[in-house]
Amino acid sequence: MATGVVPPGSPSTWIGTGRNGGRRRIRLPCDFEIRRDLGLVVTRFQGDVSDREFLELYTDLLSGGEGFGPGLVEVADLRSARLAVTSNVFRQVNELAKARMAGFPGPNRTVIIAPADVTYGLARMYSAICEPGPEEVHVFR
Repeated sequence: MATGVVPPGSPSTWIGTGRNGGRRRIRLPCDFEIRRDLGLVVTRFQGDVSDREFLELYTDLLSGGEGFGPGLVEVADLRSARLAVTSNVFRQVNELAKARMAGFPGPNRTVIIAPADVTYGLARMYSAICEPGPEEVHVFR
């Protein structure tokens, strides 16, 4: 199993590389799985998700390691999440994404599944922050 790939059935455990190159295990209400064979990055959120947790997930995902690269479509699953994420953190994540995706060919697509009113509204806010830019964000209930 590659570092950063979350085994099925462990929705709140993510194993990744620390900034010093060592392995670490983090308990978060969010994780990601990169499926290059399917051309997907699946991010899952459950329970209460804070600014810190949201930013840490995307900092790790967009850091350049873990196999993230051009041609992948992100599917962000917010069906079980209660986001407490501010617009400032959305802007920080968008700046990280812009920097990481600057050399990628074509648009980078993100699909967000957010059926609850509050998470849907926050996802739409993120979508608006991303325009214009290298990331095409589509939000669905």
